[in-house]
Amino acid sequence: MGAHSESARHAGSVSATGAGSTAGRTLAPRAAREGALLEQATRHRAAKKARGEGLMTRSHTIAEGDCCSSLAAAAGFPDYHSVYDHGDNADLKSRRPNANALLVGDVVAVPEVETKTVDAATTRRHRYVVTVRTVKLRMKVLDREGRPLSGKAWRLTWGGGQRDGTLGSDGKIEAEVPATVSAAQLVLDPDAPPPEPAAPPPPAPDAPAPDPPPPETYPPAVIARDFHDTVDEAYAGAALLPVQWSLSVGALPTPNEDLGAQERLVNLGTWIEGERGAPDVWTAAAVKAFQRRQGQSPTGVLGEVRDAVRDAHDRV
Repeated sequence: MGAHSESARHAGSVSATGAGSTAGRTLAPRAAREGALLEQATRHRAAKKARGEGLMTRSHTIAEGDCCSSLAAAAGFPDYHSVYDHGDNADLKSRRPNANALLVGDVVAVPEVETKTVDAATTRRHRYVVTVRTVKLRMKVLDREGRPLSGKAWRLTWGGGQRDGTLGSDGKIEAEVPATVSAAQLVLDPDAPPPEPAAPPPPAPDAPAPDPPPPETYPPAVIARDFHDTVDEAYAGAALLPVQWSLSVGALPTPNEDLGAQERLVNLGTWIEGERGAPDVWTAAAVKAFQRRQGQSPTGVLGEVRDAVRDAHDRV
């Protein structure tokens, strides 16, 4: 989520004009008229704002990967508050407590960017500073037992950017990326050599074949030598590194809908085959697994664990 490019169309950005303070110089008639018109337009805009007549807004229907941070950045705002806190989004805020966890199909009002204009002398150089808040991507890496993984190097990449770090004792990753990023790759231990394939075990000694079964026997007899185990148990228990994940940034649905709760269960290590937005047997099994890890009696009812799943997933 990272620094955004700035221009005079950003809220809070400024543009210098020749009609203003001229450090004692006399304005030409045309410049004076332009200055008067600019001053009048500025007063008119301020009066409209004071009367509660805000700028124009446009409606945006949320698609996969959209969130208020990405919408605000694309529109030219320094942070998501200019969009999420707009009065036309009051109903959205009541249904979506997290500005960056919406649902595909939600409608968001995106306001027009207000250009700020200041007077400045034309014979001098001026420096203007625009404050742009950064956006952070937070994750936690857990092992198969749900414990934080630590001490492993990680690399986060996206189109045109990269961040590197090492997992601490809490297993957390926190990285600044541009708010417009919708896809990224996370690699754990990126510089580790690929694991060597396990050598196949030596073939088992041939055992005497059993007597042929009678013709009417069904199913046919099972012969042990037909089923050699080719898995190295010591190797199978080792960590297979490097590991890579493809991340959909800003695409996680709101947790107060079934789809959002299901996606969080998947991220927490339980698999759900299909059923997105329509909980069924796979979701019930995932809920039961989550409840057992939490020391609860397994019921498989998604509504009973929605808040607990949200807290376990979102409070990184």
